[in-house]
Amino acid sequence: MSAPVDNPWTDYFLALNSAAFSGLWVASVCSGLQLLLLGIVVFRERNATSTRKSIALDLLLVSLILSNIANNVLVVAEIQANDYITYAVCVVLSNVTADLFQFLIMYWTWYRGFLIVEIVYPASIMYLRAVVILFGLLQATFAVLSVLSISPFRYNLQIYATILELVPIIAAIADVIVAVFDLFILGIFVAFLRKQKADKEVETTKLRMYIIARFGIVSFVVFQLILLLGVAFSYLFDPAMPEPIASVTICLIINDLGQYYLPLLYIFIQIGMKWAIVRAREKHSTGALAPTQVQEKEDRTGESGQMQQSLTKVVNTVTLKRI
Repeated sequence: MSAPVDNPWTDYFLALNSAAFSGLWVASVCSGLQLLLLGIVVFRERNATSTRKSIALDLLLVSLILSNIANNVLVVAEIQANDYITYAVCVVLSNVTADLFQFLIMYWTWYRGFLIVEIVYPASIMYLRAVVILFGLLQATFAVLSVLSISPFRYNLQIYATILELVPIIAAIADVIVAVFDLFILGIFVAFLRKQKADKEVETTKLRMYIIARFGIVSFVVFQLILLLGVAFSYLFDPAMPEPIASVTICLIINDLGQYYLPLLYIFIQIGMKWAIVRAREKHSTGALAPTQVQEKEDRTGESGQMQQSLTKVVNTVTLKRI
C-alpha cells in the first residue's frame, strides 16, 4: 500500500501502514491469549462432559481465531510486497480470510443458537439453513472473482469489466443477507429471554440457552459495528477521490476498531460465553447433588420413606447435565 509523495492521500497511507504493524502485534498477542484461555476452558469442560457438538464448537472458535490473525498477517504482507504479483496475491488472500471470518461468525451464530431457534420458531430452521448455505456460496463466488481479477483473465477487458461489475453486487447481496440473518436471530434471542422471565421453570431447565441468548445479543452489537465500520472506512478512504473527506485520525480510529480491536473483542465474548456455560453447569451440578447426598444420609438412619425423593432428584440432576 503506497502513494506518491505529492498525493493528498500520502499521510493516510503512511498512517494506515503504521497501524497495520501495531495492529498485527496486538492481534498476535491477543490471539495467543485467546487460544490459551480456550484451552483452559476446554480442558475444564472435558473433565465434566465431552460431546461431538462441543468439539465442533471448539474447532469453530479456533478457526475464528486463526482466520482473524491470518487476515492481519496478510494485510502487513501487502505492505511489504515488492512486486505486483506478490501484492495482488496478498490482497486476494486477505479478502478471502476476511470473508471466511464473516462466514464463520454466521455459522457460529447459527450452530450456537440452533436449539433456541428450535424452541422459539422451529418453522424457520429450514430457511435459516438455506440462508447460511447461500451466504457461503456468495463468499465462495467472491473469492473466485478475486482470484480471476489477478489471473491472466484480467487482460481480457470484457471479462475484467464483468468482474468489476459483479463484485459490488455480490458484496451488497452478502451484506443484506448478513444484516437480515443477524436481526432475525437477535429477535429470536430477545423472544427467548422474555419467555425466560415469564417462566422461571424454563429459566432453570434451559440455563445454557439463557446464557447463549444473553451473550448472543452482545455479540450481535459488536459484529454489526464491525460491518458498519467496514462500510464507513470504504466510503471515507477512497484514493480515487481528489481530496479526503475525513481526517487521518478519524480514518485511523475507524480502521483500527473495525480491522483489529472489535474482531478480537468478538472472539473474547465467545470464549467468555463458553466459560459462563461451563461454570453454570458446574454450579447446577453441585447444587443439584447436595440435596441427594443429604437424602441418602437420612435413608441410612432408617427414614426409608425418603428413598423415592432421593432417586427423583438424581434423575433430575442427570437431566440437567444434558442441557
